Amino acid sequence: MATFRVTICNLAVQNLLLDDDPNVYLVFFFDEAKKSGPRCFKTESQKTYDPVWKFQKEFEYTISDIRQLNTRKLSIFSFNRTPAAKVHFGSVEVDLHTLAFGASQQLLMLRAAWTNRNRIVGALQCDIFMEQISPVRISLSSMFLSDSTYTQQLECSLRLASTALKQFKTKKASKDVLEIELNNASLKDVTDSALVIRVKDKLEPSLDATATILLSSLLQTEKPMETFSSFLQGASGHPGEITGTIVFSNLPACAQLTVGEHTGLVCTGQKLLPWLPGPRVYWTPANDLKSLRSSLSDTKGLTPEEQTQADAIIQALGENPLPTSATRLVSEYAGFNAARSVALIENGAARTLVRILQTRRNSIANAAEIVRVLSTASEKARGLLEIRGIFGALLPWLNDYEERDVVAAVASAIASLVTDCKENILSLTSLGGVSALCKLLHECGDVPDNVAPNLLAALKNCIADVAACTVILKPLTLQRAVYFLTASSPTGRARKHALGLLETICQVSFIREVPDYVAAMNSLIEFLFQAAVDPSYPPQSAAQQNIRQMVSLLLNALKEAPEFEPTISRHRHADIILPREAIASPSS
Repeated sequence: MATFRVTICNLAVQNLLLDDDPNVYLVFFFDEAKKSGPRCFKTESQKTYDPVWKFQKEFEYTISDIRQLNTRKLSIFSFNRTPAAKVHFGSVEVDLHTLAFGASQQLLMLRAAWTNRNRIVGALQCDIFMEQISPVRISLSSMFLSDSTYTQQLECSLRLASTALKQFKTKKASKDVLEIELNNASLKDVTDSALVIRVKDKLEPSLDATATILLSSLLQTEKPMETFSSFLQGASGHPGEITGTIVFSNLPACAQLTVGEHTGLVCTGQKLLPWLPGPRVYWTPANDLKSLRSSLSDTKGLTPEEQTQADAIIQALGENPLPTSATRLVSEYAGFNAARSVALIENGAARTLVRILQTRRNSIANAAEIVRVLSTASEKARGLLEIRGIFGALLPWLNDYEERDVVAAVASAIASLVTDCKENILSLTSLGGVSALCKLLHECGDVPDNVAPNLLAALKNCIADVAACTVILKPLTLQRAVYFLTASSPTGRARKHALGLLETICQVSFIREVPDYVAAMNSLIEFLFQAAVDPSYPPQSAAQQNIRQMVSLLLNALKEAPEFEPTISRHRHADIILPREAIASPSS
């Protein structure tokens, strides 16, 4: 059985999209199915598009097993009171595991309640504190003073946090077991506490001294340390060392991140203790940003004039809607300039872009293009953007396929963010971004726009990581790549990027480590040779030339792989595009 102390406060909603005048209120269901339940509550209504509530709800929540937290959820529904009815226009859900182990600060997107549920209708900000509490007992025994200058008459006192002093008498050793209890203590309450042992010598007051042991130092592993030692400190210096045995009982097993923010798909912050689990969403430690910043020593500082320009750009990014001129300003100022790009990101551009991507539908394409410009400057700029939560803000827009210009811009930004940056590829994969790109490639048709080329470019850049490659190397994705290899478009960008994706798959060194590699490559062979004999592609067409180039590359890559010989042998008649020796069996 686990008990949590829950506090929900500091509520605000920004950038509401409503069909009627606002009179907005929120309803919370904290693992509660009934409207009349103790964990169901609502706010007062506010007649503004940016409502703020002086609201604080505190309660205790009990669950039989903390492993069930990932199946329980907090549901938040937004309503608007109109003259005709109460309209449910948006909602958001968070699993309780993420609340218990993630950041307390929330920035959650309210999604449309009925039609087009991927549409963002507002941004909810709030603080949700969810602390597991229990009656923690700390037992001390076998305390011993070593190297001591004390006489034989000692009085010792002990305290922990705000608890009362515990008095005991000793000579130079104590076999007594001393216990301190902390009622309704969280793990943070314990780690913030210190064990203070005060030693007093009746005959020599000048020897009075104190030893302080931080409990956090004893809890750095999942099994707490069972011994402690500390030098005494007093007016006369170090009159001795005290050691002993310590046992923790009923320690809470959950704690939120100490700093950071949860944005729905990404959670930033630092674990209270290293062994605690992280949230279910993608988690980025807060100290990653510090280490990345410390690695920027090769970027030059900005001149006063450059700093003034940077400040003007940050101000332009704050306008609503985002002006189209902002993209030009960023491109002229920071395009391919690592120092300026990093300066913009660190001075607030990344956080502003995240909020634009999360809340301003009419500015998504421009914001995504600015992300692309900043990320082309350097790998360091790409890393900083990812740590700021850019992926989490970009990915939801891949689902809004009605806005093809937006999807194309988002895919282009993702392609830049993952260029030569394996950390970002891993982040994208863990967030489900590579799967989303593949799914969209399956669904988009052969139309003369930038959606398919940008998707193919992003997938090509993701091949550098084996986890992403595992997602991409599926028959349907390969079939679509072959389809776009032969697709007709005014610019030929789809053919170019499809060829680049397939070439990269054939050339990557770890390809054989991918599960189901043989089945996937056999499928690719079949798709290519089927396209080779398709009468709709004349022998001298660009499509047929692409197929010829790809088949040659593929056969060369597989020439030492006898497991593909049966598939290749079935297509020996395909000399319509290649000399017969080019498709000879690998053993010949």
